[in-house]
This record gives sequence, C-alpha cells and structure tokens, in this order.
Amino acid sequence: MSAFAGVLGHHQRLGHSLWESMFGTPGVHLTDDELQNMPYASQYMQLNDGPQLFVVLAFDENGQQKWVTQDQATIVTQHSRIVKTLLGGDNLLEVNNLAADPLNKPNQITDGASWTRTMGWTEHRQVRYATARSTFRWDGTDSVNVGSDETRVRVLDEEVTTDQATWHNRFWVDDDGQIRQSLQYLGAGFFPVKTTLIKAAKIMKTLIRVALIASFATPLAWSAGTVKVYTQDNTKPKTLTNAGHLIDLVGQPSWRTAGGRVRSSVNNRRRWWRSNNITRCSPG
Repeated sequence: MSAFAGVLGHHQRLGHSLWESMFGTPGVHLTDDELQNMPYASQYMQLNDGPQLFVVLAFDENGQQKWVTQDQATIVTQHSRIVKTLLGGDNLLEVNNLAADPLNKPNQITDGASWTRTMGWTEHRQVRYATARSTFRWDGTDSVNVGSDETRVRVLDEEVTTDQATWHNRFWVDDDGQIRQSLQYLGAGFFPVKTTLIKAAKIMKTLIRVALIASFATPLAWSAGTVKVYTQDNTKPKTLTNAGHLIDLVGQPSWRTAGGRVRSSVNNRRRWWRSNNITRCSPG
C-alpha cells in the first residue's frame, strides 16, 4: 500500500463531510511513518476549535496556495497567511494590500512593524468589512511538535485592530523563516483557525487539482495500470502508464489546463470528475 493510500485510509475515517469533521468526529493524527513518507505538501488544521483535520495542497499559483479537506472545503494562503476560505458556512472573503504584508519575509520583521489592509468576512452569515491595522512583535521562543519531530521556533505576535475589535494572530517561525504553526482569525476575533505544517510546498507549476481531489475523496487504491485522461472537447485520450493512483498525474510533466472536466480510464474502468481546470491536456 502506498504512503498516500495509508494517509487516505486515516482520512476516510474522519467522515465525508466538513460538518462531520467539525462537529463530533475525532481529529486525525498521522503516525511517524506516515509523516516521514508523506509525498505531498500538507498541513493539520483546526477550524473554529473543531477537531484536527488533514489538508493537502491542491493548487499553487501566483504566490497563493489552495489547501483542501477531504470534502473539498478550501483554505487559501499566501506566505502562510489565510487570505480566503470556501468552507460552506462563514468565510474569509478577501484581504487586500497583501504585497505589503510583513509575513512575506517573516525573519526580517522587527518589533513595531505595521501593516494596514481591508478585509471582508462573513459572521453568522452576515457580510462584514473593516480596515484592519496590524502591529508585530516577537514574543519569545517555543517548539512545534509534529509526531516525534520537534522544531525550535520564535513566536511572532500580530495585534490586529479595527474600529470595533482587537485580537491577536500568532505565528511560530523557524530559523529559515518558515512558518511552522499559526493561529489566525477569519474575522474580527471570529472563527479561529490553527495550522500546523506537515510538509512545506515546493516551488512548482500548477497542479492538476482534479487528480489530487479525486484520489483524496475516492476510496480507491488501484493496482498499477494504465490511466487515460479524456477531455470534454477531445475524444483522443492521453495515456499514462504505471499509474497506481490517479494522483500519479501530478507527477507527470506539467499540463496546459483551462476550464472543463476530465474523464479517466483506469484498467478499462471509466470515471468522470468535475473540474474547472482542464479542458485540453498536452505535455507542457
């Protein structure tokens, strides 16, 4: 069984909806062996004080990363800051002035550094916007544990103030400037999200989101075989060999993508996946 299949087995036990994951389903904890062999950029996340979820990087472009849960809820980050969510309930809608965010270079932040932006979010389904002003300061050292691995970090405190509220985001930063853990709020002291990095994203071309989500959400562990990828407007498939999982598409040379959907044929079994990313597949 592949490392991903092992992780998938753990993740399937979380249940098949974000509601179940957030209310009453035990949190996921990967073993040291699973953590060591994790082939994908991934994190633990806790949403609004719910149990711990396992999320993987499905998309990485234009400096932003899209992390997905098993049931395709999405959290978008930029330099580890949460900048947008698609959770099915309350969400962070947008954050502007991201180019000036001191988190772009955490190790260069000095006490008293500041940042101002406009942020929009929903709170109990009501849309709210505010101008948020942040002041940063370092607040001692700590350690972050993932499995049996321990990383020494510095703790960065971000005090955020609007006309109506004040709250604190916190970031645990290692010697290389990588944010290993964070506690952030989607709104004005509303809806905390805790993140713990398992494996950092590498600089990469666009991933094929449909491949990742299909493997993430489908309890298949295909034996090695041939994968054919069809597109909506082209009947001639692309053929990939020795693909034990559809996720192996991610390891192939980059593909040019646009909007549509993808059909795959694995060992003569065809399945359709919805996608906004692929209409035509050709080696990039």
